[in-house]
Amino acid sequence: MSFWDDGFKIPNLSAKTMGGKVFWENIEETDEYRLQKNIVFGNCRILRRDDTRVDYGSERAMRLKLDQLLNGTEHAVKGDVICVHRLGGVYDHYGVYADDDHIYEYNLNSDKKRIDIHTVPLSEFTRNADGYSILCFPEVNGIPDKIDVAALKNNFLGNHFNLFDTEEKIGPLVSLVSSLKQSGSDYHLYSPEETIERAKSKLGEHDYNLFFNNCEHYAIWCKTGLSESHQIEGLLSKMNDIMVFVGAFAALAEKINTEGNYDH
Repeated sequence: MSFWDDGFKIPNLSAKTMGGKVFWENIEETDEYRLQKNIVFGNCRILRRDDTRVDYGSERAMRLKLDQLLNGTEHAVKGDVICVHRLGGVYDHYGVYADDDHIYEYNLNSDKKRIDIHTVPLSEFTRNADGYSILCFPEVNGIPDKIDVAALKNNFLGNHFNLFDTEEKIGPLVSLVSSLKQSGSDYHLYSPEETIERAKSKLGEHDYNLFFNNCEHYAIWCKTGLSESHQIEGLLSKMNDIMVFVGAFAALAEKINTEGNYDH
């Protein structure tokens, strides 16, 4: 999660639980794990048999996580969109995973001294970070979930579920960016092979723009056909909130000033 992501997020740390006997129902069980769903909020979590929480998030993300745990494939696979924290979580950097030696990214190319689309090894992409996240895309257009990859370190802080993601939060700045995007009807989940081919098709492009053509726009386009950046929308939403607050404060100050002059 980056600072600018939408959604309600708490650190995903392993913790002993009471087993969820009141507010949680078991929806899948194995010899080692239990997948539980909260009967109030609908979010899910994975517990070990000793009631220690392994991970939490949406049901689709937790089912994917459980499958990874059971099959020993807790690692990105070909065609996955992955992201890693930068500057201590101020923002997330996105790329398309082909293999450990080839991550497609829109970033500074040290060889050409410019920002363009190229490939780097996973170690360079993560910059020795403690972990990275795999994006889990919904069947219809929406904000993808992020599941942590424990191959580098357990409990990477990458997961969330959007408890407070409502239309009321969308301000005019977000609407402006949204109006410039393609229609949600163009949303399509490409196969791993198609995703990689789409990533390759833009190699060498150097038309980077923070607000309209950044690394997240590129990576999500490779997977879905839509050029989107939920980080930027989150940033603009928060900027809008600040503008609304400043406007309301200014109006209040003006009212107090006017009424004060009238009294004298």
